[in-house]
Amino acid sequence: MSGPTATSFARAALSRRTLLAGAVGAGALFAAGCGSGSSGGEAGGPVTLRMAWYGGEARTKKYGTILDSYQAANPTVTVKREAAEWDKYWERIATQTAARDLPDVVHFTNMQLREFASNGQLLELNEDNTKGALDLSTLDPALLEAGKVDGKLYSVPTGSLILSTVANLGLLQGTGVTLPEAGAEWTWDDFREQGRKAVAKLGSGTWFVLDFGSSTRILTAFMMSRGKTLFDVAQQPPSLGFERQDLVDWLAYWEGLRQDGIAPPPSVTAEQQGLPFEADLFAKEKAAVYLHTSNTLTNYQKYTKGELVLRRLPHAAGGSAAVDYFFSVSMAVPASSKNPQEAAKVISYFLNDPTAVQTYAGEFGPPGSAAGREILRKAAQVDGQKVIDFTDSEIKLGAVADQNWPRGGQQLNDVVLGQANDQVAFGKASPEAAADEALAKLKDALSR
Repeated sequence: MSGPTATSFARAALSRRTLLAGAVGAGALFAAGCGSGSSGGEAGGPVTLRMAWYGGEARTKKYGTILDSYQAANPTVTVKREAAEWDKYWERIATQTAARDLPDVVHFTNMQLREFASNGQLLELNEDNTKGALDLSTLDPALLEAGKVDGKLYSVPTGSLILSTVANLGLLQGTGVTLPEAGAEWTWDDFREQGRKAVAKLGSGTWFVLDFGSSTRILTAFMMSRGKTLFDVAQQPPSLGFERQDLVDWLAYWEGLRQDGIAPPPSVTAEQQGLPFEADLFAKEKAAVYLHTSNTLTNYQKYTKGELVLRRLPHAAGGSAAVDYFFSVSMAVPASSKNPQEAAKVISYFLNDPTAVQTYAGEFGPPGSAAGREILRKAAQVDGQKVIDFTDSEIKLGAVADQNWPRGGQQLNDVVLGQANDQVAFGKASPEAAADEALAKLKDALSR
């Protein structure tokens, strides 16, 4: 999987957030009637579309193969490709937004979608706008919710990235650690207890889990298990969906894991920032557990000797246990596109064409339809089948889509949570003081 590395995903560059804020604000003034750089559109005539995504060479090769097949089946359509790595992608999107020149198909995550949709940048993907070009009949209803903002569909999820516990059975063998059965619940207290057992046997320089105190994705699950959300988007301006004590508890929990040697010290964690999968501590089998999306298993199994398995994320003791959630990378059509129906057809092809589904191979998590997952299950290796089986299980357990974040919310992901966790880890602030500073910054960002 290309894109942000495992460690950088939770703490992306601030410059991207700053660029997007200015670009979306300026671009909203011109959303209607602006060109996307596409051409054509006469009935039966040639059409040129542009499609943008983030990722490296492997992902770009997959997209190229699918788009070549689409063009072969639709000889009047040409799709120009605009690929870039994660940070450069968002810098380019910011520039194109300000210039009113977004491509016809653009990729978003739930951290950016609401901001663009709310400012009129994106086309609502209803029947009036797509004219039957977009077939969503196979998608799981829960997954489709990930593409909605205030009840309206603005993007189509390309897969289900379900948050999970990835555990290395080889490392845990002989440590006395007892993982929950597949599909069973466990609490954060259980997690810490098993971590203590593990580090007593693993030896110096190997930890039970990496430090995920900076991860907004895992923080989301923590808050959800307490019956809360990161943001209250029903308020105007949006506000935080959790209390001060919730964040204090989160920061204190990870400090406890570091103090107990269950998670590595901050100096070791700092050395991991920006490393590719194959070079980090989990791939090197210096950590037994990783908390991330389920498809992380297939990325890491290439490098670990120990067998990797998937379990549900822990939940808060006495909480609602509603920690089964996913987020999605999705495809959207700008309101400025001159060929929205043709753009919708391309998205539909990625979702529904059997060859495209097999080529795409769950690039952003297993497909959002049972039929698509079955196509991949037949062709997948054992590790891929584990991810698909886990996805099916989580959907049956009622996994829900993460909310689409409000403007200003990405400060939590870009800067605020990482700074707070670092301040506690390096002994510069107590969990209470770090939480107070973080909350002040977040409230300020949301009020703008």
